[in-house]
Amino acid sequence: MKHLLLFIVFIFLLLSGCFRSKVPSEGKVSAKVIEYKVEYLAEKAGGIPTNVLPGKMTLIFADHFAINRIDGFLGQFSLSYIANLKTKKVISLLKIFDKKYYYTGQPGEIPSGIDPMNNIIMTRTGNKKEIAGITSDEIKIQTNDGKEYLMYSAYIEKIKNPNITTPYHEIDDVLLEFYTKLSMMEMRLSASRLYTKEVEWNVFNIPEDYQRISKDAMEKTINELFR
Repeated sequence: MKHLLLFIVFIFLLLSGCFRSKVPSEGKVSAKVIEYKVEYLAEKAGGIPTNVLPGKMTLIFADHFAINRIDGFLGQFSLSYIANLKTKKVISLLKIFDKKYYYTGQPGEIPSGIDPMNNIIMTRTGNKKEIAGITSDEIKIQTNDGKEYLMYSAYIEKIKNPNITTPYHEIDDVLLEFYTKLSMMEMRLSASRLYTKEVEWNVFNIPEDYQRISKDAMEKTINELFR
């Protein structure tokens, strides 16, 4: 009888894990939300003045899913990355006026449009900084072209593999201040607010009106925005 009960519990846990590998189609879930201020490091991205570009990014974590999103131009532009933190797969979604596209990456693949920043050196300095009310650890980044800058991360309970939508997937803690490059846009993102709220599960699903395209097509479409 004891072995039978253990077997039943094992099967239940296994099935539960399988069910959680897919996003529920409806209902709500408690989520951690981080709002970031976006600072552009140049006056123009291609031919577009950066002072007209979105100044905020929102990142939502729930269970082992995450989505970060930047919206702008009065709702006519949206770029989102939906991540399964367990499988390390990221879906890139792009909306430009009435055009809506998505691309599903392979496990571990950097999201569309993001500079992978290969061969960087990351060093924890031991220094601390308070960001959005959270004590964060300082990390020095050295790039292969000689640039250096500082980033900050902090442990947030129950969030694993939080940075797979960035070039810094090796960092285990949540990045609260970091640098990234989207196509021609060099940006610094700094957390301004962190809170918990209930969100609809469907924020982690691909909307039905989005069209699937290839990786090359998604990269080309993003890059053409800033020419």
